[in-house]
Amino acid sequence: MAFKPTPLIMRIAVVIRRMHPAKQVLLGYASYCLFGWLCLSLPWVQQGAGAGILDSLFIATSAMSTTGLTTVSIADNYNFAGQLIILILIQLGGIGYMPLGSFIILSRAADLSAGRREIHHRVFSLP
Repeated sequence: MAFKPTPLIMRIAVVIRRMHPAKQVLLGYASYCLFGWLCLSLPWVQQGAGAGILDSLFIATSAMSTTGLTTVSIADNYNFAGQLIILILIQLGGIGYMPLGSFIILSRAADLSAGRREIHHRVFSLP
């Protein structure tokens, strides 16, 4: 049985495709941060007193931007799963989500759409 996207998913995809490329890049970065925040907010990745929701958001954003700032002790407030999530966010931020995403897209498709080419030109400052 093939996956058939719902009308809501199709509408969201159309809205994202019509966005300015700079807004798409910002949306991608924000989605990684929000996904990391949600993962770090799960109760089974925290230990001890645990980190607050705002602390988890700050740590996820800091990990993605590779600044390494924290408001609480990572070792005291997150178990191995939480620390692994933070490590993955640091790696995604260090590699850069755009080069990683571009590698995946370029390895799967021979030709890029005009919108994808525009995003690549803006992010990588290509002529």
